[in-house]
Amino acid sequence: MLNFYKSIELYRFQAIRLLFWICLLLPGDAGAEAVPPTLYYARFTVTSRNGMITAAKLELLPIETEYRSEGFQCLPITGTAALNSGLDLGVAARHDGLIRILTIYGLKSVSAQGRLLNSRGDDQVQMHYEGVFRYPFRINAENFEDGVYRLDLAVEFSPLSFPDRWSYLSLKHEIRKTFFWVLGFFI
Repeated sequence: MLNFYKSIELYRFQAIRLLFWICLLLPGDAGAEAVPPTLYYARFTVTSRNGMITAAKLELLPIETEYRSEGFQCLPITGTAALNSGLDLGVAARHDGLIRILTIYGLKSVSAQGRLLNSRGDDQVQMHYEGVFRYPFRINAENFEDGVYRLDLAVEFSPLSFPDRWSYLSLKHEIRKTFFWVLGFFI
């Protein structure tokens, strides 16, 4: 009788261990999974000619990894959009908030070009603001009053590091990737 109870305990232990590994290796409920955060490289370019702003462009590109970023921090920002902005109010307010973060915290770079045509000076300056965002953003509050839509966001942002650190950060990224690749053989 004692051997019978020992064999039941052994089977019970093996069943619990099997359930543990099944729960660990199989994904959870597919409908309940959250959307993983996506990284976006952002660049806001302002072009001016002879002191007058001629163009402003916001570019967002999805990326897998970005080793040139300094470190993410959660920043509160307010974006606004007028009723006559021509875009969806939520999109326009988000773009305004992202532009504000880039101009305040982003890596700034300037490229200038000057020419002399027929005794007249022609100067063109491009100001670039760069950084990395994690999407989705958290919306804290939104309201609409007096024809202005206001959106309060919490955004995870990281400015790009200065270009003289890119080789160091690239080396650090490759070492880390290789370490985790080797570690994968033992786990």
